[in-house]
Amino acid sequence: MKKRIVFLLLLAAGVVCNAQQMKFYSDYNNGYQGWAGAVYDSSKSSDYEPLCDFTRWHAEEFAKKYNTDCYKINKLTNEHSFLMWSALNEYNYKIGEVYGVIICTYYGGRYLYAHLCVNIVSSDRVKWVGYQYSSIYK
Repeated sequence: MKKRIVFLLLLAAGVVCNAQQMKFYSDYNNGYQGWAGAVYDSSKSSDYEPLCDFTRWHAEEFAKKYNTDCYKINKLTNEHSFLMWSALNEYNYKIGEVYGVIICTYYGGRYLYAHLCVNIVSSDRVKWVGYQYSSIYK
């Protein structure tokens, strides 16, 4: 339980609030670019449902801060998939591990943020739950 709380605090304070822990990734051939960061859930729990609930809550809280709506992501765009895997590839991940991933892209004067809870299923497949919101650049 203590490790789970530490993970949640890292996700909340570290990756999301501190853009310095997020890296800029780009694939110029496909036109993908954005910032992404991942944090490993060190609780060793295979049950990632509580982290998915936290991911939703956290995205909703940030959406309130920016006075915008938060909605569930049903399918990742190719760009989001590229950014998610780029952030995960910073780790030597293993099957069954859980990560929190934050993605930030910029379109037409708005930053779009995606908060993902990711469970590694295989070396090239994940199970995920995600939420997205936007903010206006000022």
